[in-house]
Amino acid sequence: MNERTNTANIGDLKPVENLPTVRETSTELAVAFGAAQAKSAVEARYVMALRQPRKHEVVRERLLDEYKRPGFAQSAWYVKPIGEGVEGLSIRFAEAAARCLTNMLIESQMLYEDAEKEVHRVVVTDLENNVTYPDEFPVSKLVERSKLPDGAVSMRPIRKNSWGKNVYTITGTEDEIANKRGAAKSKSIRTLMLRILPGDIQDDCTAMIKAIRKDETAKDPSAEQKKIADVFHDLGVPVVELIAFVGHPLNTCSPAELVKLRALYIAIKDGEATWAQAVENKKAEAPKAAKEPSPPAGTPPPEGQAEGKATATAAVEGTVVSAQGDAHPPAARKRRPAASME
Repeated sequence: MNERTNTANIGDLKPVENLPTVRETSTELAVAFGAAQAKSAVEARYVMALRQPRKHEVVRERLLDEYKRPGFAQSAWYVKPIGEGVEGLSIRFAEAAARCLTNMLIESQMLYEDAEKEVHRVVVTDLENNVTYPDEFPVSKLVERSKLPDGAVSMRPIRKNSWGKNVYTITGTEDEIANKRGAAKSKSIRTLMLRILPGDIQDDCTAMIKAIRKDETAKDPSAEQKKIADVFHDLGVPVVELIAFVGHPLNTCSPAELVKLRALYIAIKDGEATWAQAVENKKAEAPKAAKEPSPPAGTPPPEGQAEGKATATAAVEGTVVSAQGDAHPPAARKRRPAASME
């Protein structure tokens, strides 16, 4: 009797619905663990920032010490080949600023991705003041080539470059996309870091960087010329193209020209520009410089130049120019009578 009853009861049992499986339970635990870990890490950063607040005098001193090193000062400034040149503090400066400021949180994540582009977000947070600056930017997966690889198809209409040659647009390799992604992130971080770093400290660092770069170049121009040729060669720019870009041999470059070439190298290295952009900008600026009107014949020079020219001419001819600009020949000058010895 009992056996029949047990059999009947077992047959009447129904499966219970909505019970969590082992996989679902482990996933939820992993998510909860990750959230708790992230929360504790953020709280620890804020606690340490409040315990060890920064002092702007110390930040300024640390940055100035960083840029007393000539090699680092050379990499802290860039010039983009746009017009007559767009220059500013480089990515390397922003990295040094983040180290010296301390109590900074820099985060990045990918928001979107498809076959042609990625969208990233970079967030820089000042943990002491709880100030957050976000920035979103796209990263194209497409690159341009002068030749179309075998089996590849141009993903954009074929265009002509400044030399009249075809330019094809294809999907870049993983290394190329990674380089573009890293350069875009670094530029975004630099922009956000400069919003946090006080302006007076930026001005002090800029003045010191410019002074050090000029002094080091002026001390040994020959050594700097060799370094410039070597670093551009590492970028794939031969010396012949570099000479054509400058317009004269490197050994005749002035210290100011060498400083600009070094800043251009930093811009190309950091992904701010390319050598092709620099060459095209140079070609575009050349006609503007040639079209600068020269003063017509008979036009008097500016006042300062006229006075300087009159003074030089008078000195050659033996005349004397008074403070009012009146010229008198030597014969017209009044001589003091000799003092009597009596």
